Amino acid sequence: MRRSRFPPSPAVLAVALLAAAPAAAAAAAPKLYTGERPAFAVRPAIVSYTGDGSGFLGGRSAPPRRSFGRIHWTRWRSSGGHGTGRVWLNDCRPYCAAGHFHAHPMRVYVFRLRYGRFTRMTIRERFKGRLVIDRRKLTVYGGRYYRWGF
Repeated sequence: MRRSRFPPSPAVLAVALLAAAPAAAAAAAPKLYTGERPAFAVRPAIVSYTGDGSGFLGGRSAPPRRSFGRIHWTRWRSSGGHGTGRVWLNDCRPYCAAGHFHAHPMRVYVFRLRYGRFTRMTIRERFKGRLVIDRRKLTVYGGRYYRWGF
C-alpha cells in the first residue's frame, strides 16, 4: 500500500475532529445510578431509588409489567440535571409481591458531581394534594456496591 506524500488538508482534519467530538463529549457526560442494569447511565430512562423495588422514577405511561415509561430530562449538565415524569410506588397491599404500582407526577433534580457521577437526588411529588420532597444520597458500601440512601 502506497502512502501519499502530501499531508491531509485542514478541511479533512477539521471534519475528523468534528466527528470525534460527540464521542468525547458523551464519554465525559455525568452519569446517574439507576439501581438497574446498567448501573450508571447518562440521562437514564428509569431510576429505581428505593433499593427493594417498590419505587421507580419513570415516565407518563401506565406500566404493563415493569414498563414505567421514561424520565423526560430537560437539563443535563455537570452542574446538575432536571427531569419530569412519574414516580411509581408499590402500595404493598396485602404484601409487596401482590401489591400494585400507583403513579404520581414528579420532578427530579440531580446534583453534586463526584468522579463523573451525580451523588444527590431530590424528588418532588404531589401525593393526595400535598407536596412531598424526598432527598436521596448515593452511598457506597463494600467498596463497590451502591444504593440511594437518605
